Amino acid sequence: MRTLLADDNGEIRAALRLLLEELATGDVAEAADLSQAAAALAVNPPDVVLLDWELPDGGYWGTAGERAPAAGGTADAGPVAGGAAGSAAAGVTGAGPAGRPADGTRAGAEASWEAHAACRRFVLHAKTSFPGCRVIAMSGRPEARQEALRAGCDAFVGRNDPPDSLLALLEGEGQG
Repeated sequence: MRTLLADDNGEIRAALRLLLEELATGDVAEAADLSQAAAALAVNPPDVVLLDWELPDGGYWGTAGERAPAAGGTADAGPVAGGAAGSAAAGVTGAGPAGRPADGTRAGAEASWEAHAACRRFVLHAKTSFPGCRVIAMSGRPEARQEALRAGCDAFVGRNDPPDSLLALLEGEGQG
């Protein structure tokens, strides 16, 4: 199994790498931002991406409506999740303008939605360009679970969840 660890915290990446290496899960690549993660996807598509839901974009993804990288790593993949169609493709239902929730959320939730736009576009790119790739979102904020799953992540793991829950997800036995 090929795994991509996408987290800006080097200590977390090191701990996850150690765990994966002890389990002999196969190749492990690392990325400290979404720009590096997208490049790693293009070079050697992983079976699983462990994605920090607060991962900085590294300047690669730009603003909504710009193009995501194609499978070859260039910027010609077409429009990204900048509207209801992109949101639907990412598994987001009930999306309003620019892929935002249409359920009248509060300002804080709206700010969170905007802050994670790059992560949502990354998930859309990974899932459409590499259909067999599973994306597991990770966050220290349990309230991010719903947003990550709506964006198309296959599962969600909280930073305070026991390691066994992540291991079960990696082995395809758990639900996130």
